[in-house]
Amino acid sequence: LIDDGVLLEPLVGLRPWLSRAALEHIMKEVWGPGAINEKKRDEEGKLALGQLVWGLYMHFGRGTLQLPEPKCVKASCLLAEPALAPGCRQVPLALAQELAGCANFWSSAQPRIKPLLGAIDRMLAQAEPGSPYVCPKGDEAQVEAAWHDWHRVLELFRILFEDPLNWEGNFTTALSGGLTPSERLALPGEEARVRWAGSDATTERIGALDWGD
Repeated sequence: LIDDGVLLEPLVGLRPWLSRAALEHIMKEVWGPGAINEKKRDEEGKLALGQLVWGLYMHFGRGTLQLPEPKCVKASCLLAEPALAPGCRQVPLALAQELAGCANFWSSAQPRIKPLLGAIDRMLAQAEPGSPYVCPKGDEAQVEAAWHDWHRVLELFRILFEDPLNWEGNFTTALSGGLTPSERLALPGEEARVRWAGSDATTERIGALDWGD
């Protein structure tokens, strides 16, 4: 299977249309005359400021990236699975793996949940290899902490997806937010916005310093 081609061109003369024609020509040269699904191209491949790209809605006029409504509906259904209910500890490993993959995808449109994904990934490490259910590694206290974090993260996800009226606000971010720090610094004006900060902590105290002031 070949992924969809993505074109991002400035609206200068006929450049966007010429670019698409060049892409289609090369695809046919490489994979043959049947390389392009023309029906799908006509339905989804129109040149526009906003377009569905790799499963995410990107609007290059506003510079935003958004989780589409069908993905939010699917997320709500997934989080409603009985095995993901608060307090449940009989979670099929396949379901936990599906959740981990979906949550990683959701974080593209809501980067603030990325630090929480470790609580899900931790549950994929099996204390009993081959078990069809989640069984986190560690001593009794560590296992209890793992389940505690798991359920807290799931509750946050349920809140984020609970109200369809909040989906757009909860899962829309700037396109630049999806870039790595080095990629973002290459954008015009981004380097001037950099702030350097540092922190450290003990079991009793935490300290942080902003070097920008």
